[in-house]
Amino acid sequence: MLLYSHSRMALRSSWPIGYGRLFRFSPIPVARYFCSAANNRYRKKCEQKQNIISCSTSAQLRWARNSAAARFRLVTAALAIITGVESMKQASVELSEYSPDWPSKFEIEKRFLLEVAGSYNHGTIEHVGSTSIPGLIAKPVIDIMFGVKSLEESKPAIKILTNNGYSYFPYKGDVMHWFCKPSNEFRTHHLYLIPFQSPLWNERINFRDILRNNKSIAEAYSRIKIELASKYKNDRELYTTEKWPFIKQVLESA
Repeated sequence: MLLYSHSRMALRSSWPIGYGRLFRFSPIPVARYFCSAANNRYRKKCEQKQNIISCSTSAQLRWARNSAAARFRLVTAALAIITGVESMKQASVELSEYSPDWPSKFEIEKRFLLEVAGSYNHGTIEHVGSTSIPGLIAKPVIDIMFGVKSLEESKPAIKILTNNGYSYFPYKGDVMHWFCKPSNEFRTHHLYLIPFQSPLWNERINFRDILRNNKSIAEAYSRIKIELASKYKNDRELYTTEKWPFIKQVLESA
């Protein structure tokens, strides 16, 4: 099978790069592979995983195709079965009151990033996310957006960063290189290598600046975050996905 041979090839290389190659497969063929009659042994393993999405019906497959959070959980669960490694275990959603230490933590990490991977920086390095908004409740994780010229040209930075304390996962690999530090189970930093002034870059900068300059919008966002954190405490993907309608409305109204 193509998937089997490809996974063997991926596992021969280092974990981050191998994981990235395998992740390029569309999640729906991966799901069908694991759930086919010819692969019942794998399907039984899938069913034993509490976090995998059942793909026994075409309706569920359509739902998986249309849900970004579902696609992510499906493929990472499939990868866990192929490799025997529980990849991308989800840290729970824990919100904290704003800390005045967060800006200085960003500056410290920014200097470190310039030291180890500065040759790949194009444009600026920005503090984004809720920890960049004074007074806003947030997960105590410093979100850093690192401008690059292109995703292709910045690929060598993946190895450099994983050798310097970051964990790489090919999450939304069409628009960014995604890292967390020190691990996915316990995070102090998120790092996004994103093409400078790309649509995603500008979207995140614009939303940050709106929250910094509009207290009422920031307070409304805080209320939504508290509600979603309570509802999706153990599902970071749904927590993030469910914030998008508010973010989109704010950006469109600006």
